Amino acid sequence: PCRACLLCFLVVVVGLYGVIYLLPIFGWIPTCFENKFYCIGDALLKLGTCIMIVCVYDVADNEEMRRAAETVAADLSRLIDTSSAPILGVDCNFNIVQWNNAAAQLTCLPAAMVHGRSLQSLLG
Repeated sequence: PCRACLLCFLVVVVGLYGVIYLLPIFGWIPTCFENKFYCIGDALLKLGTCIMIVCVYDVADNEEMRRAAETVAADLSRLIDTSSAPILGVDCNFNIVQWNNAAAQLTCLPAAMVHGRSLQSLLG
């Protein structure tokens, strides 16, 4: 959708340029107006085109990066869960946020029981 908007913007602006170019030929507008339009319009066209391109690529890149991050996160989660070594993760307050199957087998404590508990209370 964003690329279609960019294409429509460029078609409209280039069409407007063509119309402004033809009008003085038939004497419908003075050439000084044409020159003023090109002086102001050229800067606005370049600025508008740059903004549209940045928006299009920014949105496309964000979507692509989000999909890649979700894929990597799913792969890492699967790797942690299926690891034969016990893996646990704690947050900045030392509360358990990750507890894999090997840790559950080793300690006989299921993940649902330890999630959110303090690591100190579990070890102490």
